[in-house]
Amino acid sequence: MAPPKIAVELQLAAGDAAWLEQMAAKHGLPDAGKALRIVLTYARDESLAALGGTEATESPCSPLAAHSFAIEGFHEGVLQTLQEANNCQSVSEAVRLLLCHVRASVSEALLFGLIRCKHPDGCTSCPGHAAAAAAKAAAPAAPAAAE
Repeated sequence: MAPPKIAVELQLAAGDAAWLEQMAAKHGLPDAGKALRIVLTYARDESLAALGGTEATESPCSPLAAHSFAIEGFHEGVLQTLQEANNCQSVSEAVRLLLCHVRASVSEALLFGLIRCKHPDGCTSCPGHAAAAAAKAAAPAAPAAAE
């Protein structure tokens, strides 16, 4: 039996919340919470912590609204790492930064097109890990930063 999910309330801009809803609908996910869990698992798998150079796409004046999501227990650590590594004042701010990063820099196919491993860090034997590793190897290299 899967461990129970943890409820988290995040302050998101309308564009971020709408994107999660759109991704859930487009990829046959049960809800926006599943889309968020996939993004958080991707962040863990890719060791995304410091998202230097990423800025929120929404205007700083964009109104934020509370949205409730259910996350897995290990996602709490991902959220804490993102918050600390990016000097965010809240988990919500860290999630907004992460969503901006994945929306701008990660293909939907890489995010939502494969099953990711839910095991703790270090798992290398399950099909989810193998699929994620293969997708990462096949993904085109990110463009080099201009000097």
